[in-house]
Amino acid sequence: MMSCKTKNELRGWWVLLVIVALFVAGSLAGVYFGNQAFVPSQGPGVSPPFYSIRRDYIDGICRGVTLLIIMMVSKLAWKRYPDYAGMGLWMGVLWMGGGILKSIVIAFNTTNILSPLAESSWATFTDYFRDPMIQASRWVGIILGLAIFYMIRRRKISQQAGAGYPPQGVGSPDP
Repeated sequence: MMSCKTKNELRGWWVLLVIVALFVAGSLAGVYFGNQAFVPSQGPGVSPPFYSIRRDYIDGICRGVTLLIIMMVSKLAWKRYPDYAGMGLWMGVLWMGGGILKSIVIAFNTTNILSPLAESSWATFTDYFRDPMIQASRWVGIILGLAIFYMIRRRKISQQAGAGYPPQGVGSPDP
């Protein structure tokens, strides 16, 4: 039988389940809508690489919508289940942030992205793939996710200190 402490720690696990389901739904939506935007005259292997650019752009939009929903779920669950809500929030930014930022970079470097008349500053797939801003967008998403994790963790430690708990750190016993 589970101890009372373990039962209390597991309350709110459903928040993570909902957030994982949102991750899956957002990823599948990106693939589905990316395939729907396919223009036969601009398929794989054609320069400029609108097939890849469009798919990444639409994927980023789907990730942005998914992250907004994750933020709403986290906000609703924050008061009652702050650990799970915080974990879901920072994992959302960590996994969705890079794709969102990539779509922003794409929006600034293309015109008429969803039309057959699209124009881009990238002439080839290699230019697109090796663009420093595209590469940086992935890392910025990871850094933002880690920064949010740090802020949430720091807030939790300060709340515990204010509530009379001893600080938890390296070498200190758990309460």
